[in-house]
Amino acid sequence: MAPIKLTVDFISHITEVHIAPTSRGQKLENAIVRYLNFPYPNVLRILVDGSRFIMEETLEEQRIGDGQRVDIMMQHGAAESPGLRIASPRDIDRVSLVIALARGTSAENVRIPGRGFPQGDQRVLEWSGLLHAQGPTIPYFEHRSLQDRETGDTGRAITWDVSLDDSAPNDVSPLKLYCNLNDTNAVVLRYDEVASYINNLFEPLSFNREGPESLLTHYYQQLVRSRFVAIRFLEQSIYQHIAPLGILPPPDVVTRVVLLYQNVHEHDLDAWTKARKRAQLGPSYWTAVAGYDKRAEDVNLYRALEWRAINIPA
Repeated sequence: MAPIKLTVDFISHITEVHIAPTSRGQKLENAIVRYLNFPYPNVLRILVDGSRFIMEETLEEQRIGDGQRVDIMMQHGAAESPGLRIASPRDIDRVSLVIALARGTSAENVRIPGRGFPQGDQRVLEWSGLLHAQGPTIPYFEHRSLQDRETGDTGRAITWDVSLDDSAPNDVSPLKLYCNLNDTNAVVLRYDEVASYINNLFEPLSFNREGPESLLTHYYQQLVRSRFVAIRFLEQSIYQHIAPLGILPPPDVVTRVVLLYQNVHEHDLDAWTKARKRAQLGPSYWTAVAGYDKRAEDVNLYRALEWRAINIPA
């Protein structure tokens, strides 16, 4: 039987897939994963003419024919939110932390164990409580290691989004002063290079594979909104100036993965020639630039991990 042609659309990135109508859904999913070079197919949602695609059935059984449109979406509900995670091989009876955001930035969509969802934008986040040990075989993002001292409520993380105040003058906003992207400090990737590039850098720095999967699930659609994107992993020393973090007792290793990004249109690529070539160095380029500590991989250490991405408008 002759293959049929399907038009696959992911945020205006369009390709054609030729596939036998007797193929099951898994084969179409595999083709889409190859097209996007996306390592986590479980968070992709496939719709055909607005209806959910069934992996166990063939295209024929779902009455999918030549010329039909396939839309790809992300299942955002599956993603952990950006924020701070703490892991320890032993219980710690009292842990306290404070995060202070610099002028021109604030925290929104905040969630703190024992305190729910504080309302409004905030500049200072605080928490104290108990830290329960994480065994080396427990997936970190399934482990509710933080326990609020007053309420007894537990949680996996302290999470928040960073909100930028566009009206803040450049000279009083450290984010605007230090977090620009240009041809000398960034890497420019094509949309189908983004996921594997970020995954290969972040996976060794995370407590386990749910870290890079959640980061990509949470931000992927924004990152690939245009055909190219400029990215820069911010130096931890600069981010500590923008959003000072204090934890007592101090962890053995603190890793703060902050991905700055800016969408780039194809007609602007001439301004990013060095950044495009820099992409060939691979994601390991950022390990030294951002100051990441190899000990972040050691499950026998008391560790803190923050991850997020911040859109820097052009």
